[in-house]
Amino acid sequence: MKDFKLYDMDSNEFYKLIDSTRVELKKHNDGYRKISDKLHKIMDKYTNLQLLLEDEKIVELNTEECKKLQEIVSLGMQLRVYEEQQIFFLGARENYFYIQNLGIIKV
Repeated sequence: MKDFKLYDMDSNEFYKLIDSTRVELKKHNDGYRKISDKLHKIMDKYTNLQLLLEDEKIVELNTEECKKLQEIVSLGMQLRVYEEQQIFFLGARENYFYIQNLGIIKV
């Protein structure tokens, strides 16, 4: 991953960094990958959920699809926990470099 300085980035670069964090999690974190794969399998199997969540179509869901929607929401929240933790540590690292760049920390 390219070495970025968060405090020098524009918003596009920032969102690219967030996306690359997700890619890194999927490559190197088994827990994240398992949850992500499970979510994608559900989405692949239930086309009404794809229409609802990806295409923002109004669709009528049956009971099974409603249960799977609840599962998707739960899996999505679990993924966010991994992502937020990674972003927190990324921010902490960048904060260190920022303070170092200001000359407050000498290495």
